[in-house]
Amino acid sequence: MDSRDIVVACNSSSDAEVDVALLKHEFDEVAVAADPDRAADDFESLRPHVLVLAFGSLEHAERYCLGLYRRSTLAQAWPHRTVVLCHKDEVRRAYELCKKGYFDDYVLFWPFNHDAPRLAMAVRHALREMAFASATPAGKLAAETRHLTKLQNALATRAAEGRSHIDSAGASIDKAHDEIRAALGALADELTTRLAGAVPDPAERRTLINAVHQVEASRVEPQLQRISAAMKPLGKWNANLASDIAPALSSLQALRDLAGQEKPLVLVVDDDEFQRRTVATLLAAEPLQIATAATGSDMATVLRHQVPCLVLMDVNLPDVNGVEATRQLKSMHRYADTSVIMMTGRSERQVVTDSIAAGAVGFIVKPVDKATLIEKVRRHAGLA
Repeated sequence: MDSRDIVVACNSSSDAEVDVALLKHEFDEVAVAADPDRAADDFESLRPHVLVLAFGSLEHAERYCLGLYRRSTLAQAWPHRTVVLCHKDEVRRAYELCKKGYFDDYVLFWPFNHDAPRLAMAVRHALREMAFASATPAGKLAAETRHLTKLQNALATRAAEGRSHIDSAGASIDKAHDEIRAALGALADELTTRLAGAVPDPAERRTLINAVHQVEASRVEPQLQRISAAMKPLGKWNANLASDIAPALSSLQALRDLAGQEKPLVLVVDDDEFQRRTVATLLAAEPLQIATAATGSDMATVLRHQVPCLVLMDVNLPDVNGVEATRQLKSMHRYADTSVIMMTGRSERQVVTDSIAAGAVGFIVKPVDKATLIEKVRRHAGLA
């Protein structure tokens, strides 16, 4: 399903006329969601990258988002930014809500001031953040870099083997050349000996011997030279291979350096604070960034800003089922490379089956075993 870049959420279409007019002057894809009761349906059908909350008060905007994220699992996982319009008396409150992650940005919009482009600028910043956040996760980058390094090593090995085979083939051709010449020379000598009695005429003997040498000169020698000539371009290609791929290998080194600077992000989603702290402590020595979330809504806030390479997902969250959250997450292209490992205190067969069907790549039963956790995280975060 196609997404709309920008959706203006409001109580009625007339309330958003000014906002929409300002945005359509700058952006092509602007839609209006004018029925708060249909917030979840509108979001799931339009799938905006930027949601502009153009309600009469900050309180209405808060209620709208609360209902949206409670009713729609997709809204919790779909990558988007929220920009809330506020009254001059609500600026401090809007700032605090943005700081806590409830909204991403605010615009002082009422009373309407002379800075009309401010709304478009806020939306433009949000779209830029979306583009940046959609970059390849560090863990995926590191894993792909390791694959390229293996390819580099294999290429060097095969090039060395090729050089060895070419040298060996050249030596074999030279040896065959010498041996054929020697054999033809021996044949000429043997003919000379045998023909001495059988052919009394010296002229006839020379004619037969010359015929042998003629075969060597006209038939054997050209073929051997043709083979040697055919080998030369192959040797030259192999000799030039290193210099030809040197720029690409230099880029690969730069990519390795870049990947080494970025630590893969692992998101731990669990409503139990003790479990979150335990997992973070067990992974503290690993070269990872750790983010945590207590609810599906908290997870949505993290996902709107960052793309983890791995999510450790509790099955039972207070506001959403972890299996359904995983299914929604894996259905979106942005998180196609994000691995999900389910964590639960239950090990029923159905839970395992549902988790794998939703797209999870692994399963960890609580209480978490340190060795098992580290092994699975390393493997799926691209560290193994």
